[in-house]
Amino acid sequence: MSPLTRASAGQASVEWLGLVALVATLFGLGAAMAQAGFVGRHVTREMARALCRVRGGDCERDHEPCATSSAGSRHSLTLDLAIVRLGGGDVAVLEQRSDGTVAVTRGTTELLGVTAGLGISRGLMLAGIDVEAAAGISASYVGSGEQARTWIVGSRAAADRLVAELRTHPVRPGRRGPAAPVPRVTTPPDIVYHQLGTEATLDARLGATAADDEVTIAGAGMSFSRLAGTRTDARTGHRTVYVQSSSHTSLTVGGVLGLAHDGGGERYEVEFDAHGRPLDLRVISHGRYDGSADLPGVVQPVAGMLAAGPAEGRVYSVEAHLDLTDPDNLAAARGLMDAMRPHFGDPAAAAQALRRRLDEHGSIEARVLTQDVDDASHGLKSPVGPDIGASWAHESRTTRLLAATSRGLDGQWIPRTDCVA
Repeated sequence: MSPLTRASAGQASVEWLGLVALVATLFGLGAAMAQAGFVGRHVTREMARALCRVRGGDCERDHEPCATSSAGSRHSLTLDLAIVRLGGGDVAVLEQRSDGTVAVTRGTTELLGVTAGLGISRGLMLAGIDVEAAAGISASYVGSGEQARTWIVGSRAAADRLVAELRTHPVRPGRRGPAAPVPRVTTPPDIVYHQLGTEATLDARLGATAADDEVTIAGAGMSFSRLAGTRTDARTGHRTVYVQSSSHTSLTVGGVLGLAHDGGGERYEVEFDAHGRPLDLRVISHGRYDGSADLPGVVQPVAGMLAAGPAEGRVYSVEAHLDLTDPDNLAAARGLMDAMRPHFGDPAAAAQALRRRLDEHGSIEARVLTQDVDDASHGLKSPVGPDIGASWAHESRTTRLLAATSRGLDGQWIPRTDCVA
């Protein structure tokens, strides 16, 4: 063998050994990834995020802070004047977040409704027994409005100082009598909400009364509701439009997230940047969580990650995100965005087409919380004359995060250790 041939053979052997070593290293890395899947999923997620950043996409939804605990209260007063219902109240929420910040929210609510009914009755004699047959139908339409402001502060101490600022104090009375309380807060809010809701109900009943026994022969009820609002973030200039609608007579169970129960349905949000460009589609669902069967279908593959805490008082929250800076994602979401316009269409129907797109290209945040609700209501009603009455209610609600997991742009699920230790 010539020296040149021996040199070539030696070089080939070295290259071959290098290739073998590289393959062995990759196999070893693969084995390590298999044994430490958590690390591997973090790697694939960051790779998918890097590709998203290269094309200028909306890539950080799974990095947004979680609400680890919250405490809120709601007060309301309602007046019934014949067929008209008037009401209002206030809302306050203090939310501790996983990045150490605290969100302080204060808001007010207003309500206006109309109720009408029609009934007929007739006495009959059946088998020697006096029977009174009656049929009735009633309908109501209630509109509600809510405005709220949220401040994001850096610590609980700062939140306590802000809450003290937000408390009203009486102004010294002048010649014309006492002035209305005014807020002392001077810091502008970070987020401002405006929300409108409508609910229409229709109830029909056919019954009979014989002696002291009352029998309902037939009855039916229908309820239609719609909630819409806007949220403006002063820090970024981003504006979010959201809508939630449902019909308890025709609500399609499942929706985008594959709901196990019709419950409160799904809420759809579209976030726009300061120039009006769509950034993110968010689909949100909340519900009770007695067992894994209550979870939406989209999180069933990781139900074990969410099995935390006792079943009593436990609820879930699921948010799915679709990056609307991607033209294909935007085209898939266009039908839903059109349906979100007032009186345009039903978002629940338009949402069906998004299930596959979200499954293949979306990210998902799933959380389980324990919730404690303490509420009380009282009322007075005029015993004679027209239907006049008043009612007032108070609700206190506290939550604590038990478990959190997310599916990134790579399609892999990992626990949100930054939210829950």
